[in-house]
Amino acid sequence: MIRDTRLIQIWTGTNDIMNLLIQHEYYRELLKDPNPGRMIEADAEEAAQNDEKVYEDDEMWTKGW
Repeated sequence: MIRDTRLIQIWTGTNDIMNLLIQHEYYRELLKDPNPGRMIEADAEEAAQNDEKVYEDDEMWTKGW
């Protein structure tokens, strides 16, 4: 009988935790920002040109920082 009571307590606690997780995920989706920040890269005059984009600096790797 004590074992059954303990199992019921564990089961109830597990259900409560799952309900809290589901609520957290629901509110996270509900409150998600509908207007994400702007893409700074798109503000450049010639943003569509791939040859203008530089994503790494080879000199930075040779300085030995």
